[in-house]
Amino acid sequence: MSSAFGSALRFRSQEPACNDRLTIFRWTLDANSVGLGLLAAELGRAYVSDQQIWRHPDAVVAPRLPDGHHPTVRMGDLGELVGAALYRTRLGVEVPFLKIESKPVGSATGQGPDVLAVSLASVDEVRPVSVEVKARAGQGPGEILGAIGRSFETIDEGYLRSAWAAGVQLMSAHPDHQRAFALMAAQALARLVDPERTHPPHEAHAVAVVDRDNLTVKKAKEHWGLLPPVSELHVVEVLGLVGLRDELYETASRLTYGQLAAEAPTLLGAGSYTPGIAAPISSRDPGRQPPPVPPGPYASVVESALWYLADWDGLGLARAKAAREESDDRLVVGLGEILSGADRTAFRTLRDTALEAFADAASQVLQLNQPASALIASANQLAETSDDPELVQAVRHVTSALIYRLDRHPALLAAEQGASGPVVSYVIQRLQRIGRYALWPSQAQAVRGGLLDPGLPSVAVRMPTSAGKTTLIELLVAQALDTADQSVVAVLASTKALVTQLTGDLRQALPSEIEVRSSHGGLDFDTVSPAAGLVSGGGVAVMTPERFDLEWRRAVTGDSTSLSDLALLVVDEAHRSMTPNVALHWRSALPGRCAVVYVLPFSQASSHRWTGSLTGCEDFLLSRIGHLRGWTGSSTTG
Repeated sequence: MSSAFGSALRFRSQEPACNDRLTIFRWTLDANSVGLGLLAAELGRAYVSDQQIWRHPDAVVAPRLPDGHHPTVRMGDLGELVGAALYRTRLGVEVPFLKIESKPVGSATGQGPDVLAVSLASVDEVRPVSVEVKARAGQGPGEILGAIGRSFETIDEGYLRSAWAAGVQLMSAHPDHQRAFALMAAQALARLVDPERTHPPHEAHAVAVVDRDNLTVKKAKEHWGLLPPVSELHVVEVLGLVGLRDELYETASRLTYGQLAAEAPTLLGAGSYTPGIAAPISSRDPGRQPPPVPPGPYASVVESALWYLADWDGLGLARAKAAREESDDRLVVGLGEILSGADRTAFRTLRDTALEAFADAASQVLQLNQPASALIASANQLAETSDDPELVQAVRHVTSALIYRLDRHPALLAAEQGASGPVVSYVIQRLQRIGRYALWPSQAQAVRGGLLDPGLPSVAVRMPTSAGKTTLIELLVAQALDTADQSVVAVLASTKALVTQLTGDLRQALPSEIEVRSSHGGLDFDTVSPAAGLVSGGGVAVMTPERFDLEWRRAVTGDSTSLSDLALLVVDEAHRSMTPNVALHWRSALPGRCAVVYVLPFSQASSHRWTGSLTGCEDFLLSRIGHLRGWTGSSTTG
């Protein structure tokens, strides 16, 4: 599940301190952008294990949480959650476990490093980070900086090895632990395997979660001088921190265990499936017969829902289409249509059947006209009136899959990031018209990681082929066009064929009044002089890198071309389009407001040196299918 806390973070600025030995990053946490419900559910999941969620879906969360008599514990735990979300979602490193998860009593104070993170981006060596988090309200900068320094005085190599060993024990208790991507790295850092092997030392970072950001560069230098205990300090300002803390814990205390996993355990039955590492259900469960998929007319429907619940949307869609195409049963066909996004067609298919009301409820929820509770109520009503247990179980699976993926709805994700302009809205409405009511997990992870955040000038998006990069490019282009009037977006593709393909995709995705023009060299300017104004005057220009390089050279030599209108440069297949030196040369002539996005296949982002040259810093691996991020001039993270 992607992080609601991470999605609520907004990047503000960065600046060097302590004679360039420290970089201070400034963030704001905007709880209203995500909503209290999602944040409270994520908070609750930190205290309740996945196994317990599936074994006891009707249990209430409240006894596991620190109560109102322990405000200091609440503040510390909330700070740890925010710090972990910052590193997982926005900095793109692995945080394989939380200290909170090992607490035997909710109101107890946890021991050990607040956050242990590890970057797996390098093919040569893992790069570990020890992060101390201080959540404080009403304290001065000296108190916070002093607390950070004192924390690191007690941390040595043996302390960190012990913490990683405890984390391995915690991770291994998960029934799906073999799918934990960072487990082998954690075992190595704990010296549980190959104990004689040496690893890079842990970098020391800190996160300060405060109600008012008064941690200035001057104060950092006054307190730490030229020898800061950390190389990075992330300051997260949360207005009304104390009130938000208490509201989150009170809201989480009213939830049940089942509600922490999108109601799937409640709807599907306690203990019915194995919980996944990052999804309600392990990817081992779909397709096994019997169980968990019972034979019968609805087997393909149930299997489709399970693939969705395991975050395998492609397989979920394939099985849903199979249900539509291979069955003669209207009920099976209609449920398959709902799962494949054809909700209006499903309503017509299921008219005058036992599922007519359910189809209508599903469509209303997918269109965001009704809350998820309306669909649950419809499924429960069917369970009370139907005498077909197989149909009831199939409907429960469909309901679980739809509700679980609802927080990946493109309209909700865009709203979380403040991307609500007319062009973005047009792109999202088109996605809904073609049945895309949920972005794929990799796409949602990139958006929640700040892909649409205009405050970050350099981004490298790392995703495998066919993982949905084009949809992200469409959203990026739309956001840029909404942000600046008369702005130009340049999209570079490495071959003429890709230029043609991207031009067609963008013309189809964007409003007709937005001009999408293309140029790829060869015949388009061998017989005539290159057209002036390709990167000026508004709209979108799709071209090959050679064509953009011509525009760049004309701009830097004072020719008629100007790059001043350029608001976004997207470089698809960047590893084929340029070398890092070319990228740096191009950046030197771009206007200050111009963001640059490099799109890379998964296999090309393993070298942090290559990506670091592009983005101005070391790369940040979000997940196996994720994105990389960096800021010009920032220090190494992860």
